[in-house]
Amino acid sequence: MGQVSLLLWSWIETTRDFARGRLWGPFLAFTLVQWAAILLLTQFDRPLFSPILAPLLKMAAGDAVLHYPIFYLALPTIFTELGLILDVFVGVWFIGAAYLLFWQADHPAEPRRGVFGRATGSYGKLVGARLPVVILLLAMLFVLPRLVFGTGPGPTGSAQRFVRYGSFLGGVVLEGLFLYAPLAILVERRSIGGALKRSFGLACRMPVATLGAVLIPSLVQLPIAAVFRRVERMVTNMSPEIVAWALALAVLVYTVATFFVVGSSARLFRIRTEGTGA
Repeated sequence: MGQVSLLLWSWIETTRDFARGRLWGPFLAFTLVQWAAILLLTQFDRPLFSPILAPLLKMAAGDAVLHYPIFYLALPTIFTELGLILDVFVGVWFIGAAYLLFWQADHPAEPRRGVFGRATGSYGKLVGARLPVVILLLAMLFVLPRLVFGTGPGPTGSAQRFVRYGSFLGGVVLEGLFLYAPLAILVERRSIGGALKRSFGLACRMPVATLGAVLIPSLVQLPIAAVFRRVERMVTNMSPEIVAWALALAVLVYTVATFFVVGSSARLFRIRTEGTGA
């Protein structure tokens, strides 16, 4: 099957699953966790949370972040940093369960339970396989631009756009290379190293389908990022609190995009492993 046809088939199958509520469970649960994180951040001045959150916020964004409305100007960046932590230590569990649900959906003979238990049993491996992606993304977003452009005020104009879109495409490639590692861990019971090797091998065997499975849903990042680059206008022309609501909406959009990434990659993994016996 040609890679483009394979990709289209995986999208069609995933779209058909869109109305299957059971498959949405892990995605919506992780969405609630992220919404709770946004809500918690906005309550940093409450006596119950201030002793813990205030020092962390100052460490992340400086003393001024504790003042209104500066907090809301910094909120997207703070939540992005927190989101990376949630991704590695919480998201891997939910996404691992989601992968298993898609796998079970294509294998009617398998028991329809135990996905969270299996994800829990492989939690350490899932974290170990996800951690290199986040470390490399951080290096690409923060270290590489400093090496290229120095430690001055940062790139401007065309250089800034190069960094912005180059990091986006680089992130897509990274995600593609590591895309199949959770399934290799959960379905094939591989070690972290074995799962990464398996994922790299599958990604290189079907690069167009793999990159397409990540790239197309990830395009939602571009308009969302454009909105948050204008966070000062949001705070000035509307209400500062609208930033938190916009973040909550962005999380929901990312949830839908992740559903398609997980669903399509699970189908690609199945067709290339079971279909070829590889």
